[in-house]
Formats: sequence, structure tokens, C-alpha cells
Amino acid sequence: LPSTNDNEPGIVKYQVPGLLVLDTPGHASFSKLRSRGCSICDMGILVVDIMHGLEQQTRESLAILRQTRTPFIVALNKIDVLLDWKTTRNGSSQAGLHQQAAHTQQDFLTRTHSVIHELQAEGLNSALYWENEDPRKFVSLVPTSAVTGEGIPDLILWLLTLAQQHLRRSIGVEESPTAQPVKATVLEVTNSAPYGHTIDVVVSNGSLREGQRISVECSGGVQHTTIRHLLTPKPMKD
Repeated sequence: LPSTNDNEPGIVKYQVPGLLVLDTPGHASFSKLRSRGCSICDMGILVVDIMHGLEQQTRESLAILRQTRTPFIVALNKIDVLLDWKTTRNGSSQAGLHQQAAHTQQDFLTRTHSVIHELQAEGLNSALYWENEDPRKFVSLVPTSAVTGEGIPDLILWLLTLAQQHLRRSIGVEESPTAQPVKATVLEVTNSAPYGHTIDVVVSNGSLREGQRISVECSGGVQHTTIRHLLTPKPMKD
């Protein structure tokens, strides 16, 4: 989705500085991390298994999103395991759906409507993103497959579209970050060999440097420390 001329077909011109996606684990023991991640995000992606609908952890995450008033979209995942689904790796799920046999499309629609009804029981209206005429009132459903990559282009496209339309001010970066204090949120504190205690942070504005003094708000009060090392996550292998 390169930034380019609006008149160029098939290309979306984006006007946001970028998107940072935090993937919080779905296991029940990570509920606090999910809650912390929700509290700092501008928009959430709720992953729902199209084969099983809303599960316990899904409902918990949904409750956190609503409690924090975080706008979100639903990634309707695992479309690749639908009946006789023909895969187009990393392709558009909207385009791919039209290429499926009639019984596969019917299986998709049946399961999608089941999820829509489950969300409705939770007090939420929802619709497939390409049928959603009012994203402020209806939650958008984006069919995806984490295995084949189908629907990921749709997901990125819709995230950028909604971010540009409704969140441009909140996700913008200050022109002069030195004029404002660094804005960062601690996600997790871990013990990482050989460095000892490390903190995972999301920097939303400004920059951090080694040797810089920082103040971190903790349960026991504000702690002051010096940044000894800046570590970046290892690249994904899959």
C-alpha cells in the first residue's frame, strides 16, 4: 500500500506515520497483559475463530475493549479451513470469496451470520467490512487466515482507512518531539539474561537513548533509573 497518487487504481494513499501492532497472547493466563495492551492502543483487532465463534478469552477481550472504549475490528480468522476453501496465499479475502464454489460461499455466510448473531447478543451490531456503511455504529468483520495470509491485505487496508478517517490526530507524531516529554507505556517487566531486569515499552512520541534518565510509575511509587541498553525484538522466523 505505497503512498502515491489518488488517481492510481488499486493504490491507497495513506497519511498516517505508521501502524504498530501488538500481538497479545490469547491464553487465559495472559489476561493482565491483554488488559494493559488494550489500555494503550488506539484501535483493537479482536481475533474470532470463524469455526467456533466467540470463546471465553474472546469474550474477555471484548469486555476489555468495551471497558476502555477502544474502537476495534474483528478478524474473522481460519477461513482456510472452511468447506473446500480454495486458497490464494496472501490474497484479498473479499476477492477470494467470489472465487469459491457455491457451497463454500454458503458455509462462509452461515458461519459469519452465526458470529454476527453472537456479537448481537453482546449488544454489538456488526457487518462484513465491504458491506459496512457506518463503521462508527457497526463493527467491521474482516475474513482472514493466519496460515495462508488471506485477508491480511484487507485487514491492513481497513485499519489504514479507519485510522485516517477517525484517528489521525490521536496517532500523529509531534513535529518537535524534543519540545514534549517522551511518551511511553510499560507493557511488561521481565528478567532477561544477561541484562537482568528489562522493561518492554511502547514509545508513542519522542525517542529513547542509552544513558538517558527516565522515571517509571510503579505500584510502589515513581522509580528513577538510567537506560543502560536499548534492545530490539528478534525478527520473526516464520
